[in-house]
Amino acid sequence: TSEILIRYSTSFQTPRSRDIFISPITVRAIPPPTPVNEDGFSFAKQVNVREITTCEPVDFSFFIENTNCDDRYVQFLDTLPEYMYWEPNTLVLDTTNAMHNGKIAINNYAGSRLLRIDSLMVPGGGSRIRLRATARFEDNAPAGIYDNRAMIVYDAIENSVPIIKELHSLDRETLELSPSISVGEGEKQEPITVDVMAPANYRENNEITITYRIDNPNPPITDMYLDVDYNETFTYVMNSFGMTNAANQPISGVYRVTTDDGEDPPVPILTIAGDVNGNTGFILPSGVSYITFKLKAPEYDGLVSELDDNGVFVTKETLVIFHSFSSEIEDPCAIDVITKMSGERQIPYGSITHIKTNRNRTFRIFRRRQ
Repeated sequence: TSEILIRYSTSFQTPRSRDIFISPITVRAIPPPTPVNEDGFSFAKQVNVREITTCEPVDFSFFIENTNCDDRYVQFLDTLPEYMYWEPNTLVLDTTNAMHNGKIAINNYAGSRLLRIDSLMVPGGGSRIRLRATARFEDNAPAGIYDNRAMIVYDAIENSVPIIKELHSLDRETLELSPSISVGEGEKQEPITVDVMAPANYRENNEITITYRIDNPNPPITDMYLDVDYNETFTYVMNSFGMTNAANQPISGVYRVTTDDGEDPPVPILTIAGDVNGNTGFILPSGVSYITFKLKAPEYDGLVSELDDNGVFVTKETLVIFHSFSSEIEDPCAIDVITKMSGERQIPYGSITHIKTNRNRTFRIFRRRQ
């Protein structure tokens, strides 16, 4: 095959598509069969990308095959090279071990170099399991070549004597001893913090002000986009958008583009871009900046409502606002911090009643039970 064709259509009225991102694609040849040892096991390790920078994650896959008739339990170990560590919550097991293996035990690998899995089950009959995990480079990691091999440990019988044996992984693509990674030094950036300032709750017909306080300790980042999704029953308040710096001065070159995601009924998306059509991104300045807009809550009849235990008519809809930052910049170090800026804010409906308590017009405020 000399060509890969990707067909994609969108109902967006603006030229820029917001629902698809195609990263660099690696096309690999079918790997050769991994040799099976005298105990009926084969073990291979694969790295997703072989040329990266110290800012980028490293995705590893492990393939263990058991040609024995019976299921076998093994211990899995992979100790990363110096200056690398395992990223938290990235280990992905096969279905058998994730759902049905009550013996399995996994060490606290997050932030350490060692990933250890005890009592990992490999089904028999020529079955193969696949594990996946992601590693990161420490801030002071130097450029260079990084490689290492994983290992499985299992029980065997040799000359009628029970023994413990080891099998080290091979590079799945080349069958060499270990997959090598060529790592270039990247200029790491500091984390960008995003604080969402919003009211604790809302009422029907309220204009709800949402403000994102963004603290960028790095140089300005170009080609930025902010996509905001919210409940379809709420509406954007026209002319409420603004972006300012820490001194409350407007930042120019930032525009609002409102679209929907092509569903029926439409789901609203508020996009902040660098031009009115959303073709280019805006510049996120260094230091503190603010992005503000307003949403209008629906009429009372437009809310999903029911009677509570006290016979009070209350709503059950919560406003959920999800924000997603992205950039078309080619710096992987900047992309790394941008991907961690996304999040969500939930604003529940709140019923507040004012009761006059004396002639001096002092008010006591209480909230009805939700």
